[in-house]
Amino acid sequence: MYNRCSKGVVITNVNELRTEWLAEEEIAHIKGWDFSHIEGKFKSEEDEMPWDYAQVIKKYLKPTDRILDIDTGGGEFLLSLQHPHELTSATEGYAPNVTLCKQTLPPLGIDFRELVQMLLPGTGKSFPGHNLKKQSKLFTDVGFTSLEQGETYKPIRFYDTAALVWFARVIVWEFVNFSVDHCFDRLLEVEKKIRKHGFVEGQVHRFYFVMRK
Repeated sequence: MYNRCSKGVVITNVNELRTEWLAEEEIAHIKGWDFSHIEGKFKSEEDEMPWDYAQVIKKYLKPTDRILDIDTGGGEFLLSLQHPHELTSATEGYAPNVTLCKQTLPPLGIDFRELVQMLLPGTGKSFPGHNLKKQSKLFTDVGFTSLEQGETYKPIRFYDTAALVWFARVIVWEFVNFSVDHCFDRLLEVEKKIRKHGFVEGQVHRFYFVMRK
């Protein structure tokens, strides 16, 4: 047992926490866009989005339209639209989801490619340019017309450090080089904040746009 104290918060079970966090790190895996493993331990920004993405799509989508779902995850939402498969395309860049999509989408007749290969061959994804203004411009520059768009920054809260560990190991493109051992002291600070305030909070960036050509 070790004692670590910060601003009145004492952690006496450091070894137990390390074991718990390493276990979460080991099992961290996501299929599609399924966060049920940490349900109740974090608050997703999806609960308070200023738009209903499904309703936005249904407002414009016609049975004869060709649609492209960028960063489709596992394709779950795309398939829920029940659009004709021969008029449906999707892209995804996260390796585990790429594998899943290759197994499920092409056999249905859906055109599936990795986003980098489709839009920026030979180039890695540029996070500094991942915003509404620059991404929508990629489409308007090649002849698309913008019908509707929105952008927002929303809080995301974690009520459990182990849930944050799992999340960080899954969202590898955001938490580059994260590991429990490498970030253990920082995780202890997170644990202290959760014990004191009940949660830790970050910020997520979301945007959407509807384009037609």
